[in-house]
Amino acid sequence: MLIKQKNSATILMLTASILTLLFSVGSIIWNRIAAYNGAESLVQATKIISILGAIPYILFALGLLLFAVRHLRKSTAV
Repeated sequence: MLIKQKNSATILMLTASILTLLFSVGSIIWNRIAAYNGAESLVQATKIISILGAIPYILFALGLLLFAVRHLRKSTAV
């Protein structure tokens, strides 16, 4: 999509997708490290991951919404 239409909406969706991948891998690694430090550290890491893990999904939703609004504007303008 980014190749066909390079705009802020598609860039935002690509960035969110990359962040989702990084957050997923990062959370696995962080949980493994936190587990070695004890249960309390693991609970703390899980809380932070669950809060920050929603950020890429919110960014993707905003990019998709922005893309849809721009697409509708182009459709009605024609």
